[in-house]
Amino acid sequence: MINLEKLFQKDDEIFIFFAHILQSLTIFFSLYISSILDQHILADILNFYLFFESDYFLFSIFVFCFYILIFYFVKKNKSYVKTFYYFFFYDLKNLVIAFFFSLIIFIIINKKLDGYIWFFNSLIFTFFNLFIIKLLCNKLYRYLIINNIIQTVESTVTDEEIKKETKEVVSNINAELKNLLHETKNKFSEVFDSDRALEEE
Repeated sequence: MINLEKLFQKDDEIFIFFAHILQSLTIFFSLYISSILDQHILADILNFYLFFESDYFLFSIFVFCFYILIFYFVKKNKSYVKTFYYFFFYDLKNLVIAFFFSLIIFIIINKKLDGYIWFFNSLIFTFFNLFIIKLLCNKLYRYLIINNIIQTVESTVTDEEIKKETKEVVSNINAELKNLLHETKNKFSEVFDSDRALEEE
């Protein structure tokens, strides 16, 4: 049985990788469904041969591959981001980039662009499915955090470590205050000594 605590350890990198693979598979199957339903009915959805023979088979493969490659070449956060701002401006942006380059290659290979409505509809359909996956990943991440399977930086700090750091901060402040008081006392002493010397003269 897989030890999830050891798998996720102290950061979110494994979970981020898992979420990206899930997103990539969602993109692939979204395009798979869109390709089959373009000329067939829902009952044919499990017929992979129809997908292989469809006009958009290569395009779907290109998008899937580009989206996976973006994960390795684009700078990634080491912490999983649950906000939908990140989802819209990073995940969906990467999808649009993958669609764009795949579409260019598709046009170069076929030397024409037919069924542009399909590309728009499949993009919207994929957006919707990725949004659902984002919601599921957020719920799963919250579950893992609550059950202490994923340990964030905050959760890995023990009470003893907090006490130790607090003592160090307090001792440093006390040392600084002592130095400041000592320097102030020396300055006052110098001023008083100079005043006395002037009075004596």
